[in-house]
Amino acid sequence: MTISEGHLQKWERLADGATEGPWYAYETRDYSEIYKDKAVPQLSTPLALVGSQHKDAEFIAMSREAVPELIKTVRELEGVIKQMCGFCCGYLEMRCDKCPL
Repeated sequence: MTISEGHLQKWERLADGATEGPWYAYETRDYSEIYKDKAVPQLSTPLALVGSQHKDAEFIAMSREAVPELIKTVRELEGVIKQMCGFCCGYLEMRCDKCPL
């Protein structure tokens, strides 16, 4: 699967617009809640209520920090690939079918 620049920009925009993290998931009897504040969540308003699967809430909370890091890593790796392709295409005069240049 290839991640398009459009997808990266959309995910970045969504992450930048969301409440700052980290977020924390707390399980209640009926559903899970996501909070910004780790200490005493009952004293603050939850950011989100999630269905009965606590693992879904944990994933959403973890994603607040993980998605920006993954986007950053993808961009760094794209830079490495372009450097390597530049070396292969320019210096070695080789070209592959996946070369972005």
